[in-house]
Amino acid sequence: MCGEHRSEVIDQIKKDLAANRSIRVVSTQLVEAGVDLDFPVVYRAMAGLDSIAQAAGRCNREGRLAQGRMVVFAPPGQAPVGLLRKGEDAARSLLRTRPELARSLSPEAFKTYFEMFYSKVNTFDAQDIQRLLDGNNNGEMKFEYQFRTAAQRFRLIDEAGKPVVVWYQRGPFDSQALIEELRRFGPHRKLMRRLQRCTVNVPERTWKELQNQGDILELNGPDGQGLGLYAQAVPGLYDDVFGLRLEGPTFWGDEFIY
Repeated sequence: MCGEHRSEVIDQIKKDLAANRSIRVVSTQLVEAGVDLDFPVVYRAMAGLDSIAQAAGRCNREGRLAQGRMVVFAPPGQAPVGLLRKGEDAARSLLRTRPELARSLSPEAFKTYFEMFYSKVNTFDAQDIQRLLDGNNNGEMKFEYQFRTAAQRFRLIDEAGKPVVVWYQRGPFDSQALIEELRRFGPHRKLMRRLQRCTVNVPERTWKELQNQGDILELNGPDGQGLGLYAQAVPGLYDDVFGLRLEGPTFWGDEFIY
């Protein structure tokens, strides 16, 4: 989902919860940080202890019940290979060897968990950033700091992928009107910030497939020059429920009849 769509959905969830309507939400890890939701019951697929604790923070968050219910279940498959898998393995090991400590979510539990987790991490500096900043060359201090290269390499969150501006319209918000404004007047700070609200980051391989199929096209400015920003070009590519269809659009046969 693009940011504007996501905000609309979260707002509706909060309204349903406030009205005490029965509601079931299936989400990615998005809800584990920065989303203030309060459910009486939370189910979380097995993960690192830190992720489990974040999910638990959405269970009886406001203390309306005497006690909420948090269930951690084992899904059919494991987390992807990498840090997510290492976190899951460390949590499983802690639950197996010291179950009461793991369930307590206490400071001691996290101390033990992170010791187990970091013992499995191969490197803390895959981009070799420390060497760029320590000013040490073969044991001799030369104070030659490579700040620009370090900044280019550093990513707190891996942002692999490319942005696509999608067609999304709710009330006064209309992304197609914003796209047309960009074409007519070119980019400016306020417009680009608004366009961020209707942008989805797409894995590069999928992005290329969408481009080759003509599902996304580069936007041109008022001078006819490409802006390096791609947008949805055909109907059916963005779903009002699930968001961007990574497999491509669904056509019904009358999309281009006006």
